[in-house]
Amino acid sequence: MKPLPRILGQMFVLLALGLSLTTCSSGGGSNNSSGGGGSDGFSFTLEPSSVEVFQDSSRLVQVNLVRQSNFTGEVTVTLSDPPEGVESDTLTLPPDDDRGLLLISVKPSVVSGSSMSLQVAGSSGGSSVSAPLTLSVKPQTPSSQALIHAALEAGRISYGTSLVYRAYALFADPRLPEEFVGSGSIEEDFGLFFEAEDPGLPADIQAQLHPFLVRPTHPDSIFNQTNQKITTFAAASSTPLCTSGPGWTSLKSDIYPIRVWAQCTGATDLDAKHAVFKALLIAESIWKPMTKLMGEPIPDEGTPDTGGDDAIDFYLLNMGTTVNRGVNLGISTGAIATTFSSPPKSGVARPDFATSGYMLLGRDRLGGSSFFSTMVHEFFHMLQFRHNQKIMFQGGNEYWFVEASAVWAESHFARETSRKQVHPRFIKEFQQSPLSLHLSVPNHPITTEVRHMYAAYIWPFFMEQERGAQTIADAWGAMETAKTFNEALEAINAQLPFDKNFHRFSVRNLNKEQLPAIDKSKRYVNLDPNFFDNFGPSDPNKSVTLEAGTVSGTPVKIAALDGDYYNYKVKDARVHKMTVSIFSLVPQDGLEVDALLNIDNKGWEERSLTGKREVIFCFDNPQDKFSEMWLVLSNHFKSGGLIENQFDNQILGLLTVDPEQAGCRGDWKGIANYTAATDVQGHAGVFKMHTSVNFALDVAGEFRPTGTVAFSIEIPDCTVTLFPDSATIAPSDGLLAFDETTDPATYSGSGITNWVATATFSCPDGTETVPNFPVGGQWLDIPFGQYKVPADGKTLTGTSTTGALTWDWNFNKQ
Repeated sequence: MKPLPRILGQMFVLLALGLSLTTCSSGGGSNNSSGGGGSDGFSFTLEPSSVEVFQDSSRLVQVNLVRQSNFTGEVTVTLSDPPEGVESDTLTLPPDDDRGLLLISVKPSVVSGSSMSLQVAGSSGGSSVSAPLTLSVKPQTPSSQALIHAALEAGRISYGTSLVYRAYALFADPRLPEEFVGSGSIEEDFGLFFEAEDPGLPADIQAQLHPFLVRPTHPDSIFNQTNQKITTFAAASSTPLCTSGPGWTSLKSDIYPIRVWAQCTGATDLDAKHAVFKALLIAESIWKPMTKLMGEPIPDEGTPDTGGDDAIDFYLLNMGTTVNRGVNLGISTGAIATTFSSPPKSGVARPDFATSGYMLLGRDRLGGSSFFSTMVHEFFHMLQFRHNQKIMFQGGNEYWFVEASAVWAESHFARETSRKQVHPRFIKEFQQSPLSLHLSVPNHPITTEVRHMYAAYIWPFFMEQERGAQTIADAWGAMETAKTFNEALEAINAQLPFDKNFHRFSVRNLNKEQLPAIDKSKRYVNLDPNFFDNFGPSDPNKSVTLEAGTVSGTPVKIAALDGDYYNYKVKDARVHKMTVSIFSLVPQDGLEVDALLNIDNKGWEERSLTGKREVIFCFDNPQDKFSEMWLVLSNHFKSGGLIENQFDNQILGLLTVDPEQAGCRGDWKGIANYTAATDVQGHAGVFKMHTSVNFALDVAGEFRPTGTVAFSIEIPDCTVTLFPDSATIAPSDGLLAFDETTDPATYSGSGITNWVATATFSCPDGTETVPNFPVGGQWLDIPFGQYKVPADGKTLTGTSTTGALTWDWNFNKQ
């Protein structure tokens, strides 16, 4: 079934699905409004028509549709031409639905204190009407959980009170003190319920938490307590209201073991009936694909306190208004969306690890696109319970893969909503974070660290692109008996080993379309067209324009399972050589270095620098001359995944890039000859050396020789033999140097190789053998500054004479 059906409320559909309906009752109130014109068959009002929104957060605005008697069309509502930094969801109201919530989001770039007049447009077919909305932007503030945690750390509230306040924040309870409202609840606060069920908590704290821990249909639930005076959007309805206390309605699927519940909102029950029907259609649409991948959730006990049957229960909750409740990044689930574990039906295998569960969903979002994504996220938690509920929380920390894989599920099973609900986490959070991929943290204190677990969805997203969605299910299957976070990480690692793949993941996260060195078929946008392509990491402190003679040194600090990015541009034509020094980075074992180079007249290519202490790029070699370089440094060590040991196995040191005016000019290969007239053993003779040599650039940026030098002695009327008559040239035996500061450039060189031989002189006056006879010597001498590099730069040839000594050479550029 489609996630947002267009035939809601028609009785023949209800009958065709064979759904059962229970009855309910409710109460309510009223609100002020502002409306749009109705000349096209419909109009609508906004409640409220003037809102305050925090920077980097969102606000829900109620839309009330008024239809003329002859209008039965579907209406879509969204912001009309919003200014930069302000955006909205698109609310769809089917023919039988006249109320919904529109999500208005404000990015952090919007100036605090701004006030703007916006237009909200409603359209159906060719008809369109609008209504004004005044938006005031407030300064960005911490989440409620962050403020509560700060008070706990300062000793101003007790641990038990902090749990109660966190429950108030998550459930939008107006009893939350104003000082802790902040920007509202962050994410699910999944860990709250694990902590709140601790039997060691004080009795009074347990009593205060009890209404938030029982199922919403339980008589003790916060949703069945009228004295809390929780203001609901439903209370604004003009529908005749029930006269008794709140009640519940539910629908059970005849296709799958699912039951959806909602608090009724009016005497006719139409709002509640429509709500559970819509939610059930969505639940049915995700059940088959999600359980096919992960297996079916474990049924619950089926007692009256667990829904009356063993179906998986989805509860739609009427929440408090969202005044002063922000939705971070516009992708948070709002005030309430979470999943509880529940005892499994008897006879289930592995009861210590596997459990059943149920989920709570804010009914306010039912008309928006985020509801579908949120339900997928929470249902994936239910499927995680099937495999290993025990691994989710240990020592007060939530395991990172719990949220990472649940957000991934949103991208996979609710792909049509991924651009708004999922992928902003990558560009706004993960790309900007210095934290380890696998950092597992308490689910309440520091906003950035909690969000990071959700943003880490990009690793299972990468896993899917590499080996398919089954890889994530296999990871949870392999975790079924994991008792520690480390065992769980090894189970994940077994699917796609970090030591071989994490550096590839880090390179892919560059996510830049102008880097074709990254295989286009492996860019994230090829897996999901909704992905924000060409949004890569940006850090102006790590982006450098290089000039000749100015060394760039950048301190490096890379956490375990994290990557860092360094961008260098070369605009100085005087640069002829680039030396990248990595040797100071420690430890080297987990370090991977990938370079992406924009080679002149060729384009981008990728090179691995892993395992090299220093790399020299010779710009005189066309294969090395680049105008831009990205260095991707990654750390594939797996330890360091908790707050207390997040600094374990960091890679530290100094990354230096040295652009030099002196060039490399490539390797030079050829011959050198030496002759010298001299007196030998009382005879006039000539020493000769013939050298075959290759001058190659070493890590120090110097041209050092390798090759062979042969030595011979010529004496008239004599025969001279030497053993050995040749020797291998060591790199330390010589040097070829270029002076690029002159125009044209000049070169110089020297080479000396000495050894001893057994020499035999056979002359007319007799034969003499001389052991340990010194041979060899200076086989090359090119004086400094006298020899010019030819215009084509391909051949070095010349002759040098000093008295009776002569050298000649001919070297060709390789």
